Amino acid sequence: MKEFFDQLRAEAERLDLPQPAELRERSDRRAAGRGAAAAFSLAVVIAGGFVAAKPLFHEHPPINADRPVTSSPATTAPETRPVPDVIGLSRIEAMSVLTNQGFKVQVMTASPVSSGDPQAGKVRLQDPVAALRMPSQTTVTIWVDPPQESVPVCADTFPKRLPTTLFVKTEVEICFAPGETPTNTESLPAPCVPTVLASDALIEDRRGFIATLSEQVSGDPAPTMAHQTITKYKGTGAKDYMSQLTKEIGRCLPITRGSLRLTYLLEPVPQETIGDQSLLISVEYRLLDKPESGPPASTYLVSVVRVGMHVIVIYDKGWEGMPSKRVSILDLAREIARRIT
Repeated sequence: MKEFFDQLRAEAERLDLPQPAELRERSDRRAAGRGAAAAFSLAVVIAGGFVAAKPLFHEHPPINADRPVTSSPATTAPETRPVPDVIGLSRIEAMSVLTNQGFKVQVMTASPVSSGDPQAGKVRLQDPVAALRMPSQTTVTIWVDPPQESVPVCADTFPKRLPTTLFVKTEVEICFAPGETPTNTESLPAPCVPTVLASDALIEDRRGFIATLSEQVSGDPAPTMAHQTITKYKGTGAKDYMSQLTKEIGRCLPITRGSLRLTYLLEPVPQETIGDQSLLISVEYRLLDKPESGPPASTYLVSVVRVGMHVIVIYDKGWEGMPSKRVSILDLAREIARRIT
């Protein structure tokens, strides 16, 4: 082996080539350089892999410009409202309450009830049940007990030629026969007992209907009720009635009728006069016995409006002991006065 290196050294000197020791040193440096380069390349590859991997988690894929980008429409839950309680109401009253609050109605006949049952002719069951929140236009099915007796015929003697188009609602007609209307549903103000006005002799016609209205209470529709009456007089009858009624309210003290005590008060003249002449009357209904439910006393508004020879009376009845809003009663009087004119 030594001879081989001696020959190699001699040949290198002849050709002016690097000596073996130098070659070895260069070889060592190349190896070290290759190792450093390899380490640097590995670092670059690792770093490059990290950089290349990073967009996979932080960038969105490119959007194809030829394909429109669409988003799914946001779905909103339908608006709901509580189903009113119509158990115990008549068929017409229940239908009016439900339709005024945006529901559809399906009427079914319940099984026959015994003769004389107080529920005869009234709603026994309903589906959906009261207070359950349902979307508008939901169908509410009511089961009505068939009436056991024939419907009584109104005994008043008015010709009732006043057209129904003058009234806002005409589902239930009011009977004005003497003694036929209980006190708590009187349709005309009666501050004195008995109430017989001289202008009564000049009445040409009288007609009235119960109006079931809808009001907003805490953002939800709620039912309320009022009686609407139009009386047509001859001669000076309409003016006489307004004057006589005003005197009656100031003349009579609170009166007791059955279990109720009624107090009539004339309200201050409003800024706006409806029709040719108008009065506002408040009537306090106070129960003499402790009620099973509801307030012991409630005050209702009566709007009396004269338009020419006609007198309009809007008598608030509220709902379950709660009076209607003043604006509802006045708006009803304004609308009927507009129709008469």
